[in-house]
Amino acid sequence: MLARATPQYIDKLFDFLPPDILVLAHQPDMEETKAADPSPESHAAAKTALSLPEKKAILETVLRSPHFHTNLAGLTDALRSGGLVTVAAALGVKVANGGSARSTGMPVTGDEGVELFVDGIRRTVQDEN
Repeated sequence: MLARATPQYIDKLFDFLPPDILVLAHQPDMEETKAADPSPESHAAAKTALSLPEKKAILETVLRSPHFHTNLAGLTDALRSGGLVTVAAALGVKVANGGSARSTGMPVTGDEGVELFVDGIRRTVQDEN
């Protein structure tokens, strides 16, 4: 995905990263205490200063990180165990029937919950564009 991504898509993905990741990537010698709350200006400067290959490398590192995988597993578990309605509402994702089963009104669970969430993300993005 990253290998074929356009520069605009990479920049969109960068907007979802915490600002301190970009600032630290741009200024690796910066002390952690100073990077705790980077300014919007330093975030924008870091995003602008990094080359496309550097940006892709940072995104690949984030996507392969144990922290990302742990959080993704937690999200998947929440969706499978009945948290679809709550998670979708909290993230503003439009899911079919509000994430509830039509017949019972109970939250959709299992792999169907994950599938509805992914479909909801797709639908939400399409509606916004």
